[in-house]
Amino acid sequence: PALKLLAGEQLGSFYLQYGLGEIVLFKYMLTLGLKLHHMQIIQAVIFAFWFLLYYFLAVKLFKEKFFVFLFLLSLVLFRFIATPYHPILSPQGNPMRLDLWLPLFLIAIRFKILSPVTSLAFSTAYVLDNFFGLLYLSVYLSAVFVLAFFKKLHSQRVHIKTAILILVPPLASLFFQYRYFGSLFSPSAKLVDDLDYWQMNISPFSMFWVSLLVLGLFLYTILKEKTENLKENYLLLLGLALVELIYFFGRSHENNFMITSGILLIILFLTLDKLAKLYNSKKVLFLFSGVFILITSLLLSVPIFENLN
Repeated sequence: PALKLLAGEQLGSFYLQYGLGEIVLFKYMLTLGLKLHHMQIIQAVIFAFWFLLYYFLAVKLFKEKFFVFLFLLSLVLFRFIATPYHPILSPQGNPMRLDLWLPLFLIAIRFKILSPVTSLAFSTAYVLDNFFGLLYLSVYLSAVFVLAFFKKLHSQRVHIKTAILILVPPLASLFFQYRYFGSLFSPSAKLVDDLDYWQMNISPFSMFWVSLLVLGLFLYTILKEKTENLKENYLLLLGLALVELIYFFGRSHENNFMITSGILLIILFLTLDKLAKLYNSKKVLFLFSGVFILITSLLLSVPIFENLN
């Protein structure tokens, strides 16, 4: 696709497997005449930048700073050392595609959910990736309508100007997708859906079941949260995690779980951080986290050694 754009072909005239953002990136790398190792360096810079974003998010969300260290250690394990699709060697495993939710969530925290800036960010993500971007935009718009509904129940107004500024970017992104691709949804996702990959059986030993437990515990801590703004942000994070899990139902369940594990790891350690505060049990949960990382390292020892070699 990058070569086709470079040759002057128009969007919508050829098939796109991955998001427009990555394809445009590769188009310009080809325009500059970069070699494969140069492209891998750029991939490494992108991964390092995303890792920095994860650090900023963890520092902002976690009360116990030791959980920040444990989270980052787990992130390196899952997304860098043991991953089946290395984010530097394999563009399809790059966080620019699989962790697109991260800068969006940071923007939502900074500017709040009912903000034109946040709306513009989620809408831009849809333009850059019409699979994950559409899922994230759907979650965001759901959050906007729910918040607006509760504000009305409590006799709080959302100004007409703000409402218009929030709605314009999503409408513009929908128009862009339909204008250039003839569909609001990813054609490649539709193709995969037609192949019925999602009907594959999930192993009883899959980490998928663990992730559902983690999300359930996270919901429990959200319901215990007394600060409304934090509760809104956590519910948005939970919604993003649920749609991210959709990717698990692709053609390689456990591999897909590994390469989208960032959001589940941040939720796991945020949940432990909240439970430590609720039940004054941080030492026990520190120990549990250490055992979790140790056992996971042993279970993933084969891909770890393969990647290190």
